[in-house]
Amino acid sequence: MLLQEGTNTCFSYLNPGDTIEKAVSIFLDLKIAIIPVLDQEGRLLSIFSHSSLYRAVLAGARSKDRIDPYLITDVVSIANDIPDEQLANFVKMSPVGSVPVLNKEGKVIGLLCKAKMVTTLFRHSEQDLTDLEHTAKELETVKALNETFDTVLNIIRDGIVVVDEKGKITLVNQAMADFLTLPPEEMIGKPIAEIMSSNQLHHVACTGLSQTSEVLTIRGKPLIVSNSPIIKGGKVVGAVGKAVFPHLAEAQELAEKVRCLEHKVTFFQEELQKNRTAQDIMKDMVAESPQMKKLKDEISIVATSTSTVLITGESGTGKEGVAHAIHLGSDRGKGPFIKVNCASIPESLMESEMFGYVGGAFTGAAKNGKPGRIERADGGTLFLDEIGEMPLALQAKLLRVLQDREIERLGSTETIKVNIRILAATNKKLSNAIAKGEFRQDLYYRLNVINLHLPPLRERLEDIEPLTHFFISKFNDILKANVSGITPNAMATLLQYSWPGNIRELENVVERAVNYTRSGLIELIHLPHQIISGNTALGQVMNKKTIRHQDRLGQIERDMIAAALEKAGGNKTKAAKLLNLSRSRLYDKLNKYDLNT
Repeated sequence: MLLQEGTNTCFSYLNPGDTIEKAVSIFLDLKIAIIPVLDQEGRLLSIFSHSSLYRAVLAGARSKDRIDPYLITDVVSIANDIPDEQLANFVKMSPVGSVPVLNKEGKVIGLLCKAKMVTTLFRHSEQDLTDLEHTAKELETVKALNETFDTVLNIIRDGIVVVDEKGKITLVNQAMADFLTLPPEEMIGKPIAEIMSSNQLHHVACTGLSQTSEVLTIRGKPLIVSNSPIIKGGKVVGAVGKAVFPHLAEAQELAEKVRCLEHKVTFFQEELQKNRTAQDIMKDMVAESPQMKKLKDEISIVATSTSTVLITGESGTGKEGVAHAIHLGSDRGKGPFIKVNCASIPESLMESEMFGYVGGAFTGAAKNGKPGRIERADGGTLFLDEIGEMPLALQAKLLRVLQDREIERLGSTETIKVNIRILAATNKKLSNAIAKGEFRQDLYYRLNVINLHLPPLRERLEDIEPLTHFFISKFNDILKANVSGITPNAMATLLQYSWPGNIRELENVVERAVNYTRSGLIELIHLPHQIISGNTALGQVMNKKTIRHQDRLGQIERDMIAAALEKAGGNKTKAAKLLNLSRSRLYDKLNKYDLNT
């Protein structure tokens, strides 16, 4: 039966009176969408879903509170003896993503995942998607199968988008195309960041880390988005994103409440940052290498100065942390610390964001005007991150700020004095930008009064091990894990990697490993493919082990097919039924294992 292939029998359940903490633990451990709630005899009463958890959070529930007020009692379920044709229709028409599968006694025996079932239905059409793409122009039968796949993909009400390992779109279903009001053919081949800037699908394709049930605003509308990596042969080759479109007013209201909560969290985080001291940040700055020990001493000295500082270093080396430590260690530490990312603000908005504006300065301007970030930094520190991306026209205005410590709001001729210290950071060689005419030389000299350089991680090997243990401790707290350390082989592999993403990349690698490990020691198998393949000798050993493992699996499958043929007396139709395979799939495997005698 198709139902057996699409049903996940690895699930757990709850009973009335269980706590929210237990439900969250099940979600994290099993990665399932819903949890059945059963009575004492094992019969289905209700379910606890991700939306149940969201409602509990919005209601202010604590982890020890009972699940009962947030249960969904109007449950869609399916019988385990449903015919294949009815099952296919159910998958097409059902609005829910997962449903409990019940036996004749009304007891839950598994969970049917609609996305998995769609894959199963398509697989039974005797070709996979890759084969379709390579042969659709040559074989009419494959063309028909391609049309069948499109039909299945486009009856799904959720939006689906697939990207390759570079973050370029390779597939979009009609639901997503309709939402974005763009034809699918215009999106294929384009970077996902160009189409949906707030979606992190390209990061999932790069890091291999899943993102589940994130609430994002795309095209001004709230969506619940889940992104998962596509892994082939142990390597991340792309990612698939699913967006749930809220059709009900209640869902939109929920998303709005979640957004409000996110704003509150951001506010409280900023307030908490105000209470941090330079010592707190310096304590978190791991420094076992001579370069970093020297840098920490320089930070302490520079913090007492009033001079402008240019912080240089590759992306991910921790330049913002250095700037924050300088601010908190100075006599301006109680004042504002205003950050401007010069690469993330559109050029058309940069001037008004930096200098502010008066009412009526341009179409859409606030009636009473708005202070810019320079003005908001008065009495504190202005941190200009990625200064090398600042437009040339604005560089001249910034030069005046550095020289005269005064600004004019957009649309005004009134001069406003500002008492600020400016810190800047860049991962670019500004001397090259000056030579190309992309950066003003006089501004560079004004910024580069004091230079602090952060070495890349590959040049401070002594810091990799303590940083790894620091991040293990951090993500143990965040993920409620119990990882005790890392094996020598895994640590040696981290030490041999080049770390193009520096500390930020190491942090992501450790977070991924803690997610997969949960307890005990981080081992080689918990590290991403690109880390292991960076160690040539180790990569060859791992590849040989993979090949041997695949050979053993192939031999086991061959023996099973041979045994089924013998039991069926050579009747291939009966053998296919015994193996729960279609006849065409069985014929493929007979050819593969040279059993077609």
